[in-house]
Amino acid sequence: MINISDQKLHDAVYSLLQKGLNFAVTPRSTPIEDILAGVEKAVLSLPVEMAEEARQETVRIIKSSTLPRDNLRKTERAALKTLKDNMNLTILPADKGNATAVLNTSDYKQKISLLEDPAYRKLAKDPTHSIERKTTSLLRKSSLPEETRRRLSPASSRPPRTYGLPKIHKDGVPLRPIVSNIGAPTYQISKHLSGLLNQLTGKTSHHVKKSFHFTEILKSLQIKPGHLMVSFDVVSLFTKVPVEESLTA
Repeated sequence: MINISDQKLHDAVYSLLQKGLNFAVTPRSTPIEDILAGVEKAVLSLPVEMAEEARQETVRIIKSSTLPRDNLRKTERAALKTLKDNMNLTILPADKGNATAVLNTSDYKQKISLLEDPAYRKLAKDPTHSIERKTTSLLRKSSLPEETRRRLSPASSRPPRTYGLPKIHKDGVPLRPIVSNIGAPTYQISKHLSGLLNQLTGKTSHHVKKSFHFTEILKSLQIKPGHLMVSFDVVSLFTKVPVEESLTA
């Protein structure tokens, strides 16, 4: 856990955050409404019989379950409440290193400047529901199998969300902007298309599998006298890509 804020944190806070952001804290009571809502959303794409079976099994598990023992010490539980109530701190996973970073909220808001790019504009209203209806309509008109259309159809969608991951290994701790499309109207279609496109990757000599593969390629290169090897870092790559030309390609 790395504290980049200007606030001094107690030992209990360090102990709590060092457990990692994927650590599941034992709830005070069973979140029945959240469980049922999550299951209901998950079974929307299933056949009626399977969906009803999943609902009944969920109810059976809830009725027969008991809360496990608290997995936090009293001081850690108090630290959790303190962090929750502290609006001056923002807690995020670091961009690299599997660490948890604590920043001043004011610094975070100043650094997350992605939306200041002129490629973006503020909308008059939330278009999520409209895009959901259009997506559903296009799927109904498609020639995809009914089961696939049902699986890809959006329901209870929410807009994509942007946030930044602190690059703790760089001076000034800049943020890497991330746009999460999970739960958005086109999320399931994006996953489906990604699966189709992945079958086409790796077919050319220019494909690099991972960083180790790239290292092996560099070892085999012979740089001529007077030549230089350079790397380019594109700023705001996706907003710089020309959409029409990309669609044509």
